[in-house]
Amino acid sequence: MPVVANDTVNITKGDRKLAEGKVLRVDAKDRKIYIEGVTRTRQDGSMVQIPIRTENVMITRLHLDDEWRRNMLERKSFSAEEE
Repeated sequence: MPVVANDTVNITKGDRKLAEGKVLRVDAKDRKIYIEGVTRTRQDGSMVQIPIRTENVMITRLHLDDEWRRNMLERKSFSAEEE
């Protein structure tokens, strides 16, 4: 399942391992995602988002507002229910 904005993911590799958060932005060209709460401080004191590679995350909660994703789950015999 492709990762989209507003999915909740868990980081599985790297120094931010086991961090969980909502996907803020997806960069499809570079295959990176930006997760809320995963930031670092620059030398000038500003906070910047850390890009995470998509293969290093696991989706824990799907954002099901997209009809295409709902249909995909139903075709694979999963129930597409929102909590």
